[in-house]
Amino acid sequence: MAEREIPTGDLVTSTLSGALAVAGSSATIGTGLNIPATNGVLIIDYDSVIAIGVDNGPEVIFYTSYTTGTGALAGVTRGKRGTTDVAHDSGSKVAAAPSTVYLEEMKSMSGLPSAPKLVDRQKIAADNTVSDQLIQTGWSFVTGDGAAKRESVAITFNTAYADAEVIVIAGNLGALNGSNPVDIEDFVGFAGVAGDIDVVTHVYNIATTGFTAEVVQASANMTNGMRFGFAWTAIGTKAR
Repeated sequence: MAEREIPTGDLVTSTLSGALAVAGSSATIGTGLNIPATNGVLIIDYDSVIAIGVDNGPEVIFYTSYTTGTGALAGVTRGKRGTTDVAHDSGSKVAAAPSTVYLEEMKSMSGLPSAPKLVDRQKIAADNTVSDQLIQTGWSFVTGDGAAKRESVAITFNTAYADAEVIVIAGNLGALNGSNPVDIEDFVGFAGVAGDIDVVTHVYNIATTGFTAEVVQASANMTNGMRFGFAWTAIGTKAR
């Protein structure tokens, strides 16, 4: 009989920042965790060998909100799923949810489809290949005011990258006069744009969380009220 496979990916874990008393309804754990922002479930002292119902023994709690910037948990309900509301020391280990690695292993073993695969990228400066590259795309626009040849807008990535070595490519979509676009197909060429059609899109201030896009029309000031659209693609190392 073949040996049964088991997933080896760790859980998303953290620790209590400060003691949690009996009946306490708020707590603080690590910041920036990939756990639900609302209505989540945690296990405190999940690695404890102390019995359930004794201080510092395992306890399941529900929470109504998690603030990623501070690690604050609010609306904590104690002693769920057959456990007991007990006291926990500062530094007690907390298990939140299976990590991406764990879930992908589970999918692979069950035959379920996995998440889209990441790609590799050639890192020219170091003459090597960088793995775990995440591709993100989007579109936006700037609005001309009739007084300048360039306008810029800040773009925020949906998912932040692990480092600022992100490649961003942008290109024009066309223009739309008089109203903001709803869909990408609302841009219909450059009809009504003053001057020659010499519009280009630049990117700069590239960071882990986003970049700045600047649309430039060299021959004339950008037509007042004209929306100039652009699309962008970013590729960089996925944060873990």
